[in-house]
Amino acid sequence: MPSFIKGEPATFATNSVKIWKQIRAFAIPLCQGVNKYSCITLRFTLSSPTRNGHSFDLDNLVEPVFSVLTGEKGYFSGKRTNLLWWYAKKNIGTPAGVEIELSGDSPLIRIKGTEIFKDEYNGELPKSSIQRLFPAGLSLKDLEREHMKDMGFI
Repeated sequence: MPSFIKGEPATFATNSVKIWKQIRAFAIPLCQGVNKYSCITLRFTLSSPTRNGHSFDLDNLVEPVFSVLTGEKGYFSGKRTNLLWWYAKKNIGTPAGVEIELSGDSPLIRIKGTEIFKDEYNGELPKSSIQRLFPAGLSLKDLEREHMKDMGFI
């Protein structure tokens, strides 16, 4: 069952994250007994698309939530490595806050759209934002071409 925590979400490593973390810590109950959760869906509602001229990065929004859930409340047996999958999205609206939905091992949502890549990648993942997004031999143009073919444009 989802729970909504009101308050303006703050991103990791900002001045307002401490207040946001305190709000969540108060609103989220301790994990009781055997931990049956391994997945999480987060739906952020922001009052503005930017703060101080910077947009909200989704990874920086989820970081403080994971910190409270695992470190302070004991969900996922207190370890992020026990998290099988997570899904997050952000919208602009009111009231500001985050909806948190914990679940077992099957996704609560289905992502709709055309599949543009189906394979297994066993290579090294990028370690920084300036590294190439795709490994050698696989380019964004290749993926776009396949997508266009699937859509019937080529």
